[in-house]
Amino acid sequence: MRKAGWQSKLFVVGVVLVPGWILLNPLWEQRVRQERQPASLHLSAPAVVAPTVTPAAELAQWVAKGRELGERPASLTGTQVDGALQVDTDGNLVIDLGVRRVFDYFLATIGEESLEEIRARLALYLQQHLPAAAAQQAWDVLTRYLDYKDALAELPGHDGSYDGMRDSLQRARELRDAMLGPTLADGFFREEDEYADVALQYIDYLRDPALTAQEKQQRVEALLSNLPDNARQEIQSTGRPLQIEQSVQTLREQGASSDDIWLYREQQFGSAAADRLAALDAQRAQWQQRYEYYRQQRAAIETSALDDSDKAAGIIRLRAEQFSDAEQKRVDVLDRITVDKSN
Repeated sequence: MRKAGWQSKLFVVGVVLVPGWILLNPLWEQRVRQERQPASLHLSAPAVVAPTVTPAAELAQWVAKGRELGERPASLTGTQVDGALQVDTDGNLVIDLGVRRVFDYFLATIGEESLEEIRARLALYLQQHLPAAAAQQAWDVLTRYLDYKDALAELPGHDGSYDGMRDSLQRARELRDAMLGPTLADGFFREEDEYADVALQYIDYLRDPALTAQEKQQRVEALLSNLPDNARQEIQSTGRPLQIEQSVQTLREQGASSDDIWLYREQQFGSAAADRLAALDAQRAQWQQRYEYYRQQRAAIETSALDDSDKAAGIIRLRAEQFSDAEQKRVDVLDRITVDKSN
């Protein structure tokens, strides 16, 4: 099950730039709702799960659960664990893409196994392939990574437009950096970021009204000249959705109705896709309206004469009044990103 590096990079490019009805990690999201050089690890310890259980004891408990499990799920039959676990000369875990690939190899079975079973298998694998201290570090990293994936699944979706997808990618990066910190974020996502940035720059050239057609072609060729053929073709294939999105934006600026937009999208993508995009348009507009109202009311509370405890209670009541329990998770993520950007 080992994948070439470019496969994972192209997946990210696709997630960023394909039309908006394509969903990211649907099985993971469903489960969540249901239940430079590589750097060595030097992270602060996470919160202890229970006061009477040390981190080492907690990992040992998960390892014991892992030993009780049977064979790996059917989808992993005949495959080898992707990625690699390494330690530096001091015995610390090396944080790089190989660690994330190990995690994702097991996490890919979400749906076949529960998240608890997957965590147990990973605990056993870490214990079997790393020294004790590095295994504990890897376990701590896994906890942070899973927390990030949970929060990522709660981020609001985008409307399928290029600007919407770019904003969505930016929010995901801000969330990642806030939750994982620079060491983990760089080690796990640096390569994906580099190639996603190439794809975004490609789109920016195509959209730039100040460039002539010849200038766009020259810049695009220079940008993509050092990429493998499959990567270049994948990035170039994003041009058509962009051209269609630009046409949609032009139609809106010219006063086109929602029906006009639907008909145009139906001609390009088919009626089912046009329906999904129209639904996303409506959902995003409604969400933005509600969230902006919440932000205004929250700002009024924060600048009021109330003491800190009353302000906090007021914000909690405001969230409960405006959003469902599931939506409040999204609001919490967006508020966390806003606070992190303002600091």
